Amino acid sequence: MEKEATIRRNWLKRLSTYSAGVNMFEPYEYNQELEEAARKGLITFYEMLTAIRIKPVEYDPGRFHTAYLLQLIPIKKAFDQKQYRLACHELETLLYYEPFTQPRIRYNILDLLKSNLSIKEGF
Repeated sequence: MEKEATIRRNWLKRLSTYSAGVNMFEPYEYNQELEEAARKGLITFYEMLTAIRIKPVEYDPGRFHTAYLLQLIPIKKAFDQKQYRLACHELETLLYYEPFTQPRIRYNILDLLKSNLSIKEGF
């Protein structure tokens, strides 16, 4: 089993290839080909996240326990607008700041991806 830091680093690098060109200070430029590539990347991320072992619950006394929920809102908004590259960008932010292998975060990410990418059980 890979360490969480290695998994995080690998996925941050992969997601950044899908979110390249997303600039939060300029209007979003929709590109069908890039959006489809990002969508497939998110499905691959979903498959990886279902396969990794759940980390025991640890609490960081310096962070509010449910702070990660605020980071799910922009991801959901990007999905609602079919902006998968932006969803990758926002997911990068979540992975960078939060321990995504903890059940409270992992299950919410999985549910968000599954419901917005039309993923069926068993992929």
